[in-house]
Amino acid sequence: MSACSKLIEIGFKALDLEVIAIRCAVENIQSQKIPTRLGLKKPNVVLKKENMHGTHMDIVVYTIQKDQWLNQKVKA
Repeated sequence: MSACSKLIEIGFKALDLEVIAIRCAVENIQSQKIPTRLGLKKPNVVLKKENMHGTHMDIVVYTIQKDQWLNQKVKA
């Protein structure tokens, strides 16, 4: 189990969160592979959201709901 996977498990089981989101810069394709591999869905892109070194960057937001995460873990 990856570190991100463990953090998601803690969020859903220990903290009782209902939704978890991972945000990545649109240009950062390598970072986008992580939530995709974990089964998170890419619902939207937020334009000019993050201020990185004085430049506002577009971000993509990946989300997964607790029931989706638990169901995909059962199937795996």
